[in-house]
Amino acid sequence: MLPENKRERNILIQITKVDQIIRGLTFIKDFSVNKFKKLYQKGKDFIKFLSDTKKILILSQFTMKDSLAFTEIQQDLNISSSLLSYNLKKMTDLGFLKKINRKERRKMKFSYYRVTELGKKVLAQIFFLGHQ
Repeated sequence: MLPENKRERNILIQITKVDQIIRGLTFIKDFSVNKFKKLYQKGKDFIKFLSDTKKILILSQFTMKDSLAFTEIQQDLNISSSLLSYNLKKMTDLGFLKKINRKERRKMKFSYYRVTELGKKVLAQIFFLGHQ
């Protein structure tokens, strides 16, 4: 029910506008906090990644080829399939690798992974830092 007085209506409109602004600011604050938390977690995961030599060895397999089969990586590094699977998932989550559709060869399915642009940049930085 709107007030009949013009002044009261204007005050009510102003209060409504202020309320909308406050709600908008609250949404922005909540969005920013959530975004910051996600960025912080990704940064934390990245630092953790850099401190794990197994993960760096796995990623370094992609210096010569853009894509590799799961079995190729496993054979080259002589690593258990569960550990390799876990590490490839972590690297995929971080955006360093992308899982490609499985290909069938002789009734066997092979998972392939491709290094992303971000993964190439990380590799370049790792090898650049190692040569200093």
